[in-house]
Amino acid sequence: HRDHEPFGRTVVSLSLLSPCVMDFRHRSSGVSARLLLEPRSLLVMSDEARNEWGHGIAARKKDRWHGLPVERG
Repeated sequence: HRDHEPFGRTVVSLSLLSPCVMDFRHRSSGVSARLLLEPRSLLVMSDEARNEWGHGIAARKKDRWHGLPVERG
C-alpha cells in the first residue's frame, strides 16, 4: 500500500517484539526490494521513499531472510 497524502510528508513504522520482512515496490519502474525490520527498530519514510514506493508486510507466520527462517512473534 501507499500511505494517504493527509498523513503528511513523513511516515514511520515501529517494529516491536519480533523481526519481520517489509516488501517495497517502486510505482513507476516496478523494481522490488525487501528490508528486515529488527525488533525495536524504527523505519522513517519521506519524500521519494514515502511517495514513490509502495510497502507492506505480508500476512504469514515466518519470513525468509538471506535463506534463513525468521520467526514472527
